[in-house]
Amino acid sequence: GSFSLCLLSSFIIHRKEITGLSVASLSEESVLLCSSSKDSSMRLMSIDFSSGIEKSNVLSKRNFAGPGLALGCCALTHDCKYAFAGCWDSSISMYRVDSAGQVHRKSMAHDDGVSSMSLARGGSSEDHVVLATGALDASLKVWRVSNGEFDDEPLAEFFDMESP
Repeated sequence: GSFSLCLLSSFIIHRKEITGLSVASLSEESVLLCSSSKDSSMRLMSIDFSSGIEKSNVLSKRNFAGPGLALGCCALTHDCKYAFAGCWDSSISMYRVDSAGQVHRKSMAHDDGVSSMSLARGGSSEDHVVLATGALDASLKVWRVSNGEFDDEPLAEFFDMESP
């Protein structure tokens, strides 16, 4: 099959390069878009398509200040309650979307900058999420997230699998 792309909107929302994007559905007619940047910020925008896909409206914007170093990635939970940011200082931060407040930060989550992350529901509980993070140190770690914070130690760690 084939597909086509149609530009709906274009925004300049960061001062430096965008390093990560995550999008989640708020309803059938709106999405929450999250972006991270080398300018040490994470931005969230609620975009409404109820007036038609060609007339999308940005309903709200929220800015999250990072720790001062570039952010390498971001992710949203499926319910849009939390946003995560991976930083080049090796940390992972968790924010509440409704208040833009940081609720948890794991310093030295990796030995080098966090460059990618992905979230999935973890089991039957709505409050239980699994966060996978990858870093410039070639490691991948899996974290349990529940009730607004994540464990101090990862559930699993994977390192360079090609070394002898």
